[in-house]
Amino acid sequence: MARIDLKSDRAQSVLLVQGAFAQSDVELDHVAAELAEELRAVAAWLGLDQVVVRRRGDLAAALGAHLN
Repeated sequence: MARIDLKSDRAQSVLLVQGAFAQSDVELDHVAAELAEELRAVAAWLGLDQVVVRRRGDLAAALGAHLN
């Protein structure tokens, strides 16, 4: 459904989504909503306070909207 590039910034307590790319023929908003939940869980598991999405990729804007 999607590919994401992640980086953990422990000093800032942030899970960084460096890029988020959807596979063809998926509904961006639906994928972004489900992915946002999973990323929050990953950040919590890693002991990080927040998830930040950079603007790279066709899924980035929708994902960022679901995380804010």
